[in-house]
Amino acid sequence: MEYQPLDPKDGTGSQGSIYTEKSKKLEDAKSSSWLFIFFGIAGLILIACVWLGVLPLSLAFPMKLLYTIVLGALFLACLLMGLGYLKKSKTLAAETDAEERRTREIIDYITTTYSLADLDRTLQAADLPMEQRYFVRSEKIAALITEKFPLLEESYLDYLVEQIYQIYAPEESL
Repeated sequence: MEYQPLDPKDGTGSQGSIYTEKSKKLEDAKSSSWLFIFFGIAGLILIACVWLGVLPLSLAFPMKLLYTIVLGALFLACLLMGLGYLKKSKTLAAETDAEERRTREIIDYITTTYSLADLDRTLQAADLPMEQRYFVRSEKIAALITEKFPLLEESYLDYLVEQIYQIYAPEESL
C-alpha cells in the first residue's frame, strides 16, 4: 500500500473514499429520523389547527384546500422519511455491533501479536525520519492485517491502520 495523492476531481485519495464508522452512521440516522418525524407531525398538527379554526387563517376554500394538499403531502413525506430512517437505524444497530466486534478483533490481533519494535526491526524503520517511518509502518500494518483478514474494504483497512498506528505511536500519528 503506497501513498496516493489526492484526486482533484473528488477531493479524496485515488484509493477510494474516507471510511465512516457505522456507529456514526447510526447516530446520524437516529437524529435524522426523530427530526423528520417531529417536523412531519408538527406540520400535520398545524394543518389540522387551520381546518379546526384554532389558527385563524382567512383563505378561500380552494386556496385552503390547495394549501392542505401541498403542505400535507410535504409533511407526510417528512413523516415517512423519518419512519424510513428509524427502520434504517435498527438495521444499522446490528451492523454497528458486528463492525465493532470485528474492529476490536483485528486491532487486538495485531497489537498482541506484533510490537512496534517488531515492525521497526523487520523494516529497519527506526533510523528513518518520522514522516517516512509513519508510511513504512503503516504499509507493514496494512500488510499484516490483509494477510490475516483478506478482502477488507480499502477505506476500512485505512481506518484500521490509523487506529492501530495511534496505539503503537500516538505521538507520531500524522
